[in-house]
Amino acid sequence: MEYVNSKKNFIRFCFGLTGFFVLFFSLGSLLIITGLRQYNQIPKPPKTDLMIVLGSFSILFVSYFIYSYVKNSPKIFIDRKTIRFNNKQYLTNSIKEISFSGKHSFTLSKVEGIKIQFKNGEVRYIFNLLYDNYYC
Repeated sequence: MEYVNSKKNFIRFCFGLTGFFVLFFSLGSLLIITGLRQYNQIPKPPKTDLMIVLGSFSILFVSYFIYSYVKNSPKIFIDRKTIRFNNKQYLTNSIKEISFSGKHSFTLSKVEGIKIQFKNGEVRYIFNLLYDNYYC
């Protein structure tokens, strides 16, 4: 095999993100709408402000999570001389160290992945759970 081209795990990537987005965005929207409806009532029901804050936090959280998920799962292309993460390309002889197993920070937890450290000090991670062909 002359090269390896990454394949994202469709079920985890698309369905997982979609389900997570729908759940937290719906929850956040429901809390905000309910809080805004109760906000102008006299007397104001308790914890109305808290509902609006928690709804906003829920929407911000799901936005950050999706951004982080997409950022940490670039398209990867590897051949004998280069390794490319999206549009950033490195020469394979510029790799200082590779750790093929270990838990690395991913969004809010640590997951199994590959750590590639380059001579220029940059570190890139390939997280196993995001790709179908990480074992190639």
